[in-house]
Amino acid sequence: MRLPGTILLLAMASLLVGATPDPPVVTDAETELLKVGKMVIRTNVDDQPYKMMGIVDLPVTEERMWEEILDFDARLAENKPAKDYEVYKDYTEGSVRHIFARWDLKILGQDITYYNHYCYDASESYFWFSLDPDLESDIAKADGYYLIVPSPIWEGGARLIYVAETDSGRQMPDSIRSWLANHAIKDMPKAIQRRAPE
Repeated sequence: MRLPGTILLLAMASLLVGATPDPPVVTDAETELLKVGKMVIRTNVDDQPYKMMGIVDLPVTEERMWEEILDFDARLAENKPAKDYEVYKDYTEGSVRHIFARWDLKILGQDITYYNHYCYDASESYFWFSLDPDLESDIAKADGYYLIVPSPIWEGGARLIYVAETDSGRQMPDSIRSWLANHAIKDMPKAIQRRAPE
C-alpha cells in the first residue's frame, strides 16, 4: 500500500532527526583556499553528477550564519532568477522547525516553481531540505543540507558546509539542469559569505 505524501514525509523526517552528517575531511590544498577566504567546491559527491558540496569559513559566529541562512527575504532580494516566494507552513515539532516554502524562478526564459520542505534543528546546527511530496514541483529533486561547525581557521568563527542535489527532470533542457546544479552550490554560500560579516 502506498503511503500518502504527508505520512511518508513524516516518516522520512523521523529518520533524519539526529542523523546529522559528519563534517567532511578537508585536504591541505582546500585548507589553503579557505584560509584566504575562497570557497571550496566539490562536484560529483557520492558519485552523483548533480550532487555538489560547498565549504566556506567565515569570521562570524554560528548564530550569525544561521540568521543569514534562514533569511528568505534576503535570498529573494539578491537572487536574480528568484521572482517570488511564500512560506505556506511553519511549525516546530520537538527540536525541529519545519518550514514549507514555494519558490518561483525564471531561468533562461523558463518559469519554474517548486515547493521545498526545510527542517532546522538548532541543537544540532543542522538544516536539511527536500521537495514537498504533497505538492507538484517543476523540478524532480532539490535535496540537500546546511551544516555549521566551529571554524578551525577563524577563532570564534564558523565553517559552513552546504550540500545540494538538484534534478530538473526530463522536461527541461540540459542547460537549465546544469544551471540549477551550479547555481545552488555556488551562489548560496557566496551570498551568505557576503552578508554574514555585515
